[in-house]
Amino acid sequence: MNILTYAALMGFASATDQSYTDSFEDCQDFASQFDNTCAFLETPVSLASTATATQSCPTISSSMVCPDGGTRANGGCEFERKLCVTCRTSGSSVYIRTQSNGYPNHCFATPNDRGQKASEAIIDYESKWLSATTDYSGDSLNQTDVNELICNIMRSLNANIPSSCDFSKVSGSNAMGTGWGIAVSGAQIYNGMSAEGVDPFYPIVYDNGNNVDEASQLTAEKVDKCLIHP
Repeated sequence: MNILTYAALMGFASATDQSYTDSFEDCQDFASQFDNTCAFLETPVSLASTATATQSCPTISSSMVCPDGGTRANGGCEFERKLCVTCRTSGSSVYIRTQSNGYPNHCFATPNDRGQKASEAIIDYESKWLSATTDYSGDSLNQTDVNELICNIMRSLNANIPSSCDFSKVSGSNAMGTGWGIAVSGAQIYNGMSAEGVDPFYPIVYDNGNNVDEASQLTAEKVDKCLIHP
């Protein structure tokens, strides 16, 4: 069993190691680890009809912009978040579905001088729970294979998800793009690569001969306060 594949798609279930099987009961246990705004044991409804939870943020000052749809209240900001992770069975297979508007269960905002603000996402996708994955442990991978596997910022595209996962997204929902999934908080988890195709915090650039290209080195980026995106 490989929980890491699904952890990458869905967010880690807990800070401690936990073994899951592909059973419906284990899927439900995993779903319960998320800070859902819905009753995770119920049949899911459309994202538009999914229950919300109000996130109150009294510490967001007037120098910060509330997320789109948020309102100024009690000297701070309030916004509505949605997160619903549920499981179902179809024949002998178990499926897990994730619905979210991308807003987390904690406060966040954008500085006024950025000229922009966070917008709600439309995230609604489903895949098999713990489907079998390719085992690369016995393969002989060269550097090109490794680069393509872990150094491609577009590795997380929907089209690159193995067919064995039976992944599907509801019509009208956003493509995840460089996003890997949803954390237990409801925040989106993004690819760890930078747009330049290097580690954003230790950005070493190589030439075509896999030698360090000293003339093309980049400045290290900073991580956001959620430790989710450079």
